[in-house]
Amino acid sequence: MAQKAAGTSKRRLTNRRRDLRWGRSGRRRRQLRGVALRVLLGVIAAAGLVAAIWGARRGIAGLEQALRERRIGTVKEVVVEGNYQTARGEIARQLGVDGTTLLHRVDLEATRERIASLPFVHEAEISRQWPDRLLVSIAERVPVAVINLDRLHYVDGGGEIFKPVEVGEEVDFPVITGLEKERFKGDRVARRAALERCLELLACWNRSPERQQEGLAEIHADGSSGLAVYTRRHVWQLHLGEHELEEALDRWQTVVRYLGAEADRITRFDCRNRHSVVVRYRETGS
Repeated sequence: MAQKAAGTSKRRLTNRRRDLRWGRSGRRRRQLRGVALRVLLGVIAAAGLVAAIWGARRGIAGLEQALRERRIGTVKEVVVEGNYQTARGEIARQLGVDGTTLLHRVDLEATRERIASLPFVHEAEISRQWPDRLLVSIAERVPVAVINLDRLHYVDGGGEIFKPVEVGEEVDFPVITGLEKERFKGDRVARRAALERCLELLACWNRSPERQQEGLAEIHADGSSGLAVYTRRHVWQLHLGEHELEEALDRWQTVVRYLGAEADRITRFDCRNRHSVVVRYRETGS
């Protein structure tokens, strides 16, 4: 009887282990079925979303095509302000719009960057004016001089060299010379500092109506003797040095007033000394 009971206990234990294994297998199967179901539902949902987006896009594309054909919501007018040096045709090419361009499809930032890349344009702003107008506002660079490098280039008041002078363009600005690349050997900082000194001299010159009347033809930057200028009216050569430019110009003007008509015979004024001005007369017969 004891052996029979022991055998029965072993069978029950074996059955329990079997039941446990079956139970675990069942749970795993149910978990796998649940995962598979969720994956399937996700795929179905994604496919539905793609189909909906595709359908919406096709619908939007069809609607926009209809608007273009009927010229509804398209760019019918472009208003440009502030373009004194920049031709309207150049701006139109950078805009890249026509009567079939939908106003809401214009990429304002990308278009603004293209227009701002034009040589004379310093800043640009673009905005929409519903229902059919595009507004372009431009702030242009104002050249104050031209600089002689490999060729003549315009320079603005901030010292930016922004555009080469094209053949046929009228140049009525002082010419800055002596800043050729070979002199500085790649030292951009030194070259920039020299250019700023030239522009500082130009600003000093323009603060006096008397100097403006004489006119400034050229500013020459010499590495050894500083700055020199050549005037337009009398074709005078003024050596001003490197520092205290305003004071040097004042000394020159004082001497010119003192000389009166005699100043017409002068060809050169050396104003580098704080206490004197050395003049050179024109040669007889010149």
